[in-house]
Amino acid sequence: MTVHEPESHEDVEKLKVSEKYNNLRKEISQLDGPEVLGEGSAWGNGQATFGHLIGGYDAGYYGYLSSQVYSADMFYTVFAADPMNPKEGRRYRHTVLERGGSQDEMQTLEDFLGRKPSTEAFYRELGLSK
Repeated sequence: MTVHEPESHEDVEKLKVSEKYNNLRKEISQLDGPEVLGEGSAWGNGQATFGHLIGGYDAGYYGYLSSQVYSADMFYTVFAADPMNPKEGRRYRHTVLERGGSQDEMQTLEDFLGRKPSTEAFYRELGLSK
């Protein structure tokens, strides 16, 4: 709280921010920085950086969850009664796989299901619904 609750403005001006940041970084993450090479703790300006909260793989990870919602809906709607049903397998191949990315994915899903997708099957799969 040294940074957020200083005694005075003078204390803020005297605060060695990089040193405080690097000491906290080392204490929390247990990762060494240049200070182990004799640089001291006043190196860099890590406190002035910001890592995005969601970016790269982090944001893409939730795409897997969405795909599970749709795949559960497709399975329980079409394949649960007979996963090896050749008629439904061919319909899946023609309606979903053959179209690929040639049309909006949601349209393909709605064409296959005959309705808008639902989260109900996914909740049932998780045991959150009856």
